[in-house]
Amino acid sequence: MKVRISEMARTYLRKEAAYLKKNSSQAAAEFQERMNAARRNLAQFPNIGHEDTRCRRRALNASSLAII
Repeated sequence: MKVRISEMARTYLRKEAAYLKKNSSQAAAEFQERMNAARRNLAQFPNIGHEDTRCRRRALNASSLAII
C-alpha cells in the first residue's frame, strides 16, 4: 500500500526535524527514523492503529505524534 502524507503534515515534519537538528542531531535522526518506521508499518499493515471518525481515516500514534 502506498502511504501519502499531506502537505500540512509534511511541512510540520520538516519543521520538527529542523528544530530537533538545531538542538541535537541524534534526536533529529531518531525522529526521522521513527517517522520512517511508522510509514513502513502503515504500508505493510494498512489497518494498523484506530479509525479516526473525524476524518474517516485510520490514525497511528508514533511517539507523541499522531500520524493520520
